[in-house]
Amino acid sequence: MHASDAHPLLSVALLARSGPARDRLREALGHAGARLVLEDDPNTLDLQALRDADPGAVLIALEPAIEDALERLDPVLGSPSLTVIFDEAELAARRDGWEAQRWARHLVAKLHGHQDVLPPGSEQDQQLQPEPGLPVTPAQLHADAPLEFHLREAEDAAAEVPADGLYQAPAELHEPVSLEEALAALQPLEPDPVAPAIPPIPASAPPAAAVSIGDHSRWSLVEDDGVVAAPPSINDTAPAPERFGIERLSLVELEPEAGSAGGCAGAVLVLAGIGGPDALRRLLAALPESLSTAVLVHMRL
Repeated sequence: MHASDAHPLLSVALLARSGPARDRLREALGHAGARLVLEDDPNTLDLQALRDADPGAVLIALEPAIEDALERLDPVLGSPSLTVIFDEAELAARRDGWEAQRWARHLVAKLHGHQDVLPPGSEQDQQLQPEPGLPVTPAQLHADAPLEFHLREAEDAAAEVPADGLYQAPAELHEPVSLEEALAALQPLEPDPVAPAIPPIPASAPPAAAVSIGDHSRWSLVEDDGVVAAPPSINDTAPAPERFGIERLSLVELEPEAGSAGGCAGAVLVLAGIGGPDALRRLLAALPESLSTAVLVHMRL
């Protein structure tokens, strides 16, 4: 991008002797976007040729060898409507790289009469002026957006969307139940505990016949020391324990035989879905320890 892309082309005449200085000035005019209408040595240039070129500006590589030629061309160079720019020929010959680009920007400013000599990209950003009111919300931006097309497209593609066809629950199980209720339904029914038999109450003995104590006038006092308690009867002692013998022992099966008539009480089938293995681990950890039903897990890896 040239330094003067934003400015109209300006016709320029380049007056310089042949050499590096003239070549560098020609390149600078090209970068400045100027239209070169005349390029010649001022020592051999005719005054009328310069007047016929009718340039808007003249760029001169100044050196002692062309001082006399400049006095001869003064009738045209002294015109008030003509912009004349002088540059040292020795400096122009040595100018290169960043220095040449900087001088080209100054050349553009002189040709177009402004003060902007900064490189591209240094322009000041336009300052935003605050405006009253609230910003537009997303709902307001899409207020008039048609949705019927998207709804029809989704309805047409609904049949092609993959569905879960691995398991179809029976109609009677459509009512959602909790996991605890489902596991409790698979547990075998335990018989009601039987209350221990109450031993029969023995029939009460008939009351003893009342002993007649006779007439109180015939009672008399006796000495307590003379009363001796009767020795306990041998029949009142507790019976001796039975003697332990190996002939009274018997063997009992520790485990039921395999393939009993009862069979498996049922099974729980767990279909692992999008929850991943973490959700499956939490489910298995929540199962009660007393669960005797087999748990089958189906998960695609």
